[in-house]
Amino acid sequence: RMISSMDGIAFAQLLIGQCYWDFVDQNQQEWLQQRFAGNTRNCLLASLKFHDSALTVYKELAMLDRMKTVYESKSAVQKSLGDGMGAYESFKLAAQLKDSLFNMDLDKRLTQATMQYEYDKQTALAKAEQERMNTRERNIRNAILAALVFSLLFGVVVFVQRNRIRKAQKRSEELLLNILPAE
Repeated sequence: RMISSMDGIAFAQLLIGQCYWDFVDQNQQEWLQQRFAGNTRNCLLASLKFHDSALTVYKELAMLDRMKTVYESKSAVQKSLGDGMGAYESFKLAAQLKDSLFNMDLDKRLTQATMQYEYDKQTALAKAEQERMNTRERNIRNAILAALVFSLLFGVVVFVQRNRIRKAQKRSEELLLNILPAE
């Protein structure tokens, strides 16, 4: 089957390298005999080549998490080959990458938390401003409504008073007409 992505190719190389190491580690003599004439060192060297190929691709792709995995696996292969110094270096590089990944993740979360805080702060400010505007609009609306009600009541009072005054004037005129002789 054809693998089109570089990541997929590198991952396949890593898996093959890990399988070769597993066959040696689990002492799969029949498989070793078929593939490497029973020579475990050649199997481990082939495993190391696959690891190095995968590592080259992952370095080009700058995939730190995959590079860490390759270095961890490569360290085990080198240890099986008796290359203690190489195994230590690979382990050290894997640990450095692990720390880098942790720090990058921490930075990412910190940045995300900061951005979320800023967003929440802006949202709260906008909400407070909107609430203030709503309160102001409600107060204006209530003041206008109160003024209209007051004006209406004032109009009713004026109308009632005007009618009373007219009635009183009319009665007063009638009384005056009754008191004064007719001319």
